[in-house]
Amino acid sequence: MRAAVCKEAGAPCVAEEIPVPTPTGRHLLVKVKAASLCQTDLTVMSGKVGTHWFPLVPGHEAVCVVVQVPEEAEPWGFQVGDLVGAPLWCEFCLECRSYKSERFEYCAQMKAKGVHEAGFFSEYTTLDAASAVLVTRNFGVNALLQGLDRRLSPIFCAGITVWDGLAQAKLGVSESVGVVGAGGLGQLATAYLTTLGYKVVVMDVQEKQLIACKEEYPGVETINSASIRYQLCEIVYVLALANKMYTPSFRGGYLQQAQKKVIYKYCPKKVLNYWKWECLWGKLSTDYEPVKKDNIMLTDFLLLAIGLYESATGDHTFSQDNALELIIDDNHRYRHAARTLAQALMGNFSISSYCLYPCEDESGSAHPIRSYPTGLRLPNIVGAANEFSVSCLAGANFPDLSLRCYAIARHEYMEFDSQYRVSYKNIQNGDRLDPGNYGTSMALVFSSSLMAAHEHGDEEVARQITTLIDNDQALQRTEKDGVVWYEGVSLFMKCQLLRSRLWLRSGWSRFLQPLSDAVQRGPYLADVNYAEALVAKAISSTGDDLDIVLYPGAESKSTSISIKQLKPKLRVRD
Repeated sequence: MRAAVCKEAGAPCVAEEIPVPTPTGRHLLVKVKAASLCQTDLTVMSGKVGTHWFPLVPGHEAVCVVVQVPEEAEPWGFQVGDLVGAPLWCEFCLECRSYKSERFEYCAQMKAKGVHEAGFFSEYTTLDAASAVLVTRNFGVNALLQGLDRRLSPIFCAGITVWDGLAQAKLGVSESVGVVGAGGLGQLATAYLTTLGYKVVVMDVQEKQLIACKEEYPGVETINSASIRYQLCEIVYVLALANKMYTPSFRGGYLQQAQKKVIYKYCPKKVLNYWKWECLWGKLSTDYEPVKKDNIMLTDFLLLAIGLYESATGDHTFSQDNALELIIDDNHRYRHAARTLAQALMGNFSISSYCLYPCEDESGSAHPIRSYPTGLRLPNIVGAANEFSVSCLAGANFPDLSLRCYAIARHEYMEFDSQYRVSYKNIQNGDRLDPGNYGTSMALVFSSSLMAAHEHGDEEVARQITTLIDNDQALQRTEKDGVVWYEGVSLFMKCQLLRSRLWLRSGWSRFLQPLSDAVQRGPYLADVNYAEALVAKAISSTGDDLDIVLYPGAESKSTSISIKQLKPKLRVRD
């Protein structure tokens, strides 16, 4: 028969011909219909839990059809043709207290398929009748189950894990249940809960997982706990930076339209529904108004995006009354504009000691993600990334403190060898957190320190950090058609890495200055097709000139551009 065999730790499985096993004792001979791998299998195959059982056939969760029932297995009542489920544990002593209390996994003599004996990634295998679970009789003639066997196999490991958790939760009738994670376990939990009639809220950091969950279970509510709102704001920050610093005379075209659309994308329920749940379980309140109190992660981040957009484009759409409709859920919608966001900021600052929001500790040390009612907080969040970020952000208002903060961060988190090559030290777990997908990389430290180095004119360090970014394998850098992409990080970090590369000395001060008179009254590029031409530079230095640099899109071709505010007798050269 054919089987998948892992011959040594870390090696891929190979298909081989091995003998059909002979059932003995109370073991059934079964034909495998469907088998699944889980993280336990992958850990075993990696050799991290020992190497003495190689070579091995992996797989410990499956559905199988009974082919042969030895005499010693007959008391368990299985018949040839039965469809049976096979969990992780495959053999027990039948005598110990754990077995008799149905805590089978604690039996001292328990053995596991794919570890202590050949697993289910083969055409046939043996299965202890004491561990087999009857799914249905006469599987071969049961039309309702045909084709469903492949969906049943995960139930006998992941499904048991989930069901055990739900059973221990002792849920009441009609309760609402939060499922954290929409992967394999989360999807199974959602299936169980919706079938049992519970209201389900599913949270995950991967939008594609939530979409799949919503498609499979339309009645559930989903929350992207990776904070889409921060990623949207970061998109505006980097686009506005590119617009203001490099293409200020490109107005009304695709770059401005992109920023505007992203700001509007911040407003729907999909992004802002988090505030409802923060009010319910964080404040024990049903007042979902998202702006007036405490929500600096909306007022400050969104207002900064709007301010940078207006500074870069001169468009004041979002300063008009009721320009934004912030939707918390279908019944709670709130009208706001840049002015009301600013008023909320000033109001909260005015009632907070030292003009700080309540998340700041009385001792002066920052404790982000801290519960007001309980005082509990997440450890190791503040480190190098936070210190470098502050040293850059303070540059416009407190240049002396900003420079001091950078010097301290540079001393505490960077070191230099005899060749003045830079490396990092004292990096905390929180520094390696990708806030866009909760993955792990150095992207946050790289981007914050690179931006700080540019802000303070430390160009040699900035050059070396850029090299570290380009050479970091974990970021999975690719380049095609002039586009650089980091597959190993979230959209949030992709944008922040780009923003750190584009940053300039005294960047925040320059960013916040109004558009120059020359740019405002001079000619400007109004429109060009994004797919056909990429605008790398567009600026009027005197009000009479226009300096434009365009690159072709995916292929070189002729295209039209629109230029406005041209002056009579203006000379044009290419």
